[in-house]
Amino acid sequence: TPFRVRRGFRSLHPHLTTPAKPPKPSRPGPGRPKGSRNQQPTNRHKTIIKRRQTARR
Repeated sequence: TPFRVRRGFRSLHPHLTTPAKPPKPSRPGPGRPKGSRNQQPTNRHKTIIKRRQTARR
């Protein structure tokens, strides 16, 4: 009966393990390691300052 199942499950439950599998060991991906500098820093462009044009006549 459902009552007997519930009553029996109370004593059985602490001995059961979880249905989930243990996590797999993982390692970091192939990216750049933290703390290391970039191998090829980006190019920097000079700033262009445009002058205001004078009025032509």
